[in-house]
Amino acid sequence: MTKATRREVFPQLAGHRALDLLNTVGWRLAPERQYDALTSYDDLLRWGHQTGLIGIPETGDHVDAAARERELQQVVDLRENVYAMLFEAGTVEVFTAAYRDAVGRSMLQRDGESGFRWVPNGEGVALRDLIALDVHDLVTRTDLSLLAQCQDDACGWVFLDESPRRNRRWCDSADCGNRNRARAHYRRERQRAGAVVDGR
Repeated sequence: MTKATRREVFPQLAGHRALDLLNTVGWRLAPERQYDALTSYDDLLRWGHQTGLIGIPETGDHVDAAARERELQQVVDLRENVYAMLFEAGTVEVFTAAYRDAVGRSMLQRDGESGFRWVPNGEGVALRDLIALDVHDLVTRTDLSLLAQCQDDACGWVFLDESPRRNRRWCDSADCGNRNRARAHYRRERQRAGAVVDGR
């Protein structure tokens, strides 16, 4: 069970918006520290705006409370299914159903010179539809061999490793990277000190 926490600014370091959605769960690999940054429908709207999925969001007050809660839960369920599908060999059925529903409420539109894409057609578009279409873009247009997960034991954030040597280890070199380098340095110093004591 994840605890709730509020983020004013959502991380965007994964290389694809669908992966940034997965990173709204913090400390995913450490259940005792894990938190969910999508704690309300308004959080979901802010995430959508900050990542460019939607324009400037309204407050969502015009949507009744039950619908807001239902939409949030459907997005969270979809997020967790996509994480399992990509990183835990989970099934594709939930995402497949979400994508079919999204396409059923969408129309095909030319996408510049590169081809076509599905675009939701109607007002009051469900965010889960936009997210399902975004995930479909990730899994069909991206080299999934680039998928990686932060090598911090607790972090769990994910990203596309587009580094020249495919050797990116951390979600954020200045955060998890620095913390793990400091930890490794401390261990080496402890070992060195132990070796000196043993040698006396």
